[in-house]
Amino acid sequence: MNPVLATTGIDLTNGGGIPELMQFQDHFKEYRIVVFGGLNFEDIVFDGQVESEKRINLLYDDVSHNYLVINSVTCVFYRQYFCKGCNKRFVSGVAHGCQEMCSDCVSSTMSIR
Repeated sequence: MNPVLATTGIDLTNGGGIPELMQFQDHFKEYRIVVFGGLNFEDIVFDGQVESEKRINLLYDDVSHNYLVINSVTCVFYRQYFCKGCNKRFVSGVAHGCQEMCSDCVSSTMSIR
């Protein structure tokens, strides 16, 4: 058995869904887990809503029923700007007015490719 699954007690024998994602989020509190349901930013299947700069972005493939790791959100969704605070894409960093700010440096949580 996988050591992470053994440690967490998560059973993936019959696959994994929202309950299992919630268990992973509870175990990996230092990461914000976000699952996109397709190649559309607005189609978020799961968002752990954890206050963390560290993220695990996944893309759920509903054909193969697998979760794929997203290394670069801006590349997958063909956008230069992506806000990690509100999970929104936008064309210009100047035009985005997100209320989410970093509590340490009081700057936007925006990600630029």
